[in-house]
Amino acid sequence: MPLAEISKLKRAPAEHIYVKSKSECLPGMRDKIQESLLKHLKEAGNRFVWLRGSPGTGKTAISMSVASTLKKQGVLAASFFWDKNQAGKGLDSIELFPSTLACQLASFNEDFKLSLVRRLRQPDLVFVQDLPLETQINTLMIEPMRDIWSSGKDRIVIILDGLDECGDQERLGALMELVLAFEELPPIFSILVSCRPEPGVISAWDKAWERVMTYNVKIWTRL
Repeated sequence: MPLAEISKLKRAPAEHIYVKSKSECLPGMRDKIQESLLKHLKEAGNRFVWLRGSPGTGKTAISMSVASTLKKQGVLAASFFWDKNQAGKGLDSIELFPSTLACQLASFNEDFKLSLVRRLRQPDLVFVQDLPLETQINTLMIEPMRDIWSSGKDRIVIILDGLDECGDQERLGALMELVLAFEELPPIFSILVSCRPEPGVISAWDKAWERVMTYNVKIWTRL
């Protein structure tokens, strides 16, 4: 059964429905920003949309609301909400990031699931989660997507919230390198990144601006 191979992947309870103990945002402000974010995410030229703000200003509440809306529309492919207060669940680190998203994508799309399973059945990928995280992103996400989702009526969205809660600055820098690998996703994908403007995040976007000119990553919403 296809699910047997996927069930062996370790994953974190990172979807928006599991989020706990996060600050709220006034409904009026949340709805206004959500409407703007949804508009940007659905525009073909936008690969990354960055929702930035200080701690406690409601970024996660907005991301959760956007995720819920996109889920109802059937276009939320995956989400990962970090939480430094939930140690031991994989929400305060980056180790389970690739496998968690891969499992969610497999649930979202049957073609991706079958493509992922074919790769997991390769003998040299028995211990895929022991490989470097960069290799895992490529093996578990990028490669299985080749020739999948090349086009479609609606854009598909991945939401990443609270990246600054993944650990220290070194880990945050490493995480942003993994996020930038999503440039290799099919054009139909948009990624909402919600976090504080930490140096590691800003420097990563700087590198993306220098390297990629085909979509606009410089969309900031100040809270």
